[in-house]
Amino acid sequence: MIHVTEEEQAYVNAIIAKEMPEIERVSQKIARLLNTLSPQAAVYAHTLLGAELIASVIDDGEMAVGLSKHLQGEIAKALRMNPKYTGKKSVN
Repeated sequence: MIHVTEEEQAYVNAIIAKEMPEIERVSQKIARLLNTLSPQAAVYAHTLLGAELIASVIDDGEMAVGLSKHLQGEIAKALRMNPKYTGKKSVN
């Protein structure tokens, strides 16, 4: 798990909020590219992309693994909130 101070988290949140339109635009482009693959290949490519990105910005291996685990939890949360799955069986 990554431990950050409230000040560090506020800084990260501010950056994300400021860059959200660009984050969403780039994310949609990447999703369109990945959607040209089979569903299984797209999900696997997403995993490789995430690992490559984390490795490119985090030097500490333990921190990289912790970030990966944190992001897995965030993905699960986002899926549970996705309207596509609302009212259906819980996604585990």
